[in-house]
Amino acid sequence: MYRAIFSGILLIAMFGGLIVWLDSLQFFDRRTGNLEADQPQNSQNQVNSSTTRPSSGYLLEKRSDGHFYVEAWVNDDPVNFMVDTGASMVVLSRDTASNLGFDLWDEDFDGLVKTAGGEVRAARITLDEINIGDEVIAYGVPALILMEGDLDLLGMSFLNRISGYEVNGDEMVLKP
Repeated sequence: MYRAIFSGILLIAMFGGLIVWLDSLQFFDRRTGNLEADQPQNSQNQVNSSTTRPSSGYLLEKRSDGHFYVEAWVNDDPVNFMVDTGASMVVLSRDTASNLGFDLWDEDFDGLVKTAGGEVRAARITLDEINIGDEVIAYGVPALILMEGDLDLLGMSFLNRISGYEVNGDEMVLKP
């Protein structure tokens, strides 16, 4: 009987801890790395983020085509990425993946993903490390290798692993 009561109390405590943890997630702003509760509630006290310059991070400037690009080191090899906040995953072309040592057979492309150009077969991999400027680093990043196409995209599977990013006009800052 005491074992059942103890188990019940333990279960309630674990459930309560889970509720508190989940509740705290809704207040965390991944882009700024701050708790929303720490932000001023009065709109007159808020500073327009487009007029402030972040104190740390890796700065990217928008190119004439309207996109942000960055050279990153992937598993100790350089890769030129287009930053794409609309891509849920880091995406590598088959050629880039081959240069990184991922030599895949056609049978390895067992997934089907929707891209702006339509559906494409893809293979899932994990990149040991993506390093930008020795300042912004993520480990164990899930990625896709596309069977067709030549773009390398730095998507949300990387961006969600760093402390945040900001876009202010023609500048993007990746935060360590």
